[in-house]
Amino acid sequence: MLGLLGDLLGGLIGGLLGRRGADRIVKRRAELLAQDGQVDCGLRVLQGRHPRVSGMWMHSTARLSPGLITMGRIVVRITELDPTAPRRPKGREIWSVSPQTAIVRVVASTGAVLEWAVPADQLPWALDQVHAAT
Repeated sequence: MLGLLGDLLGGLIGGLLGRRGADRIVKRRAELLAQDGQVDCGLRVLQGRHPRVSGMWMHSTARLSPGLITMGRIVVRITELDPTAPRRPKGREIWSVSPQTAIVRVVASTGAVLEWAVPADQLPWALDQVHAAT
């Protein structure tokens, strides 16, 4: 739901400021978050169970550190990460995940397989932040 609201707000800002102005605002926010080791992203469970994460996309700002994605009270301890084949949202999924994201699979210490959606232009940086321990 937050992702949809963010997309709507982004569309409104984009309409008022023009696409370039909105892109600058989004890029600047991403830069400020990255300086603090954070990224706006989404998570959902594909297989298994993980505390506080369902099969529906949930979006928020997450703190990244080696082997960890921390989104509020959700902590994903990464045991496997496959960055080799990121995918883009497809079909009706674009109603809950921005088409500008890249999605990778993550295996958590709980054994659950999750999908992690990160703005495509920030994916290399985000992977570097969590990859050191995986």
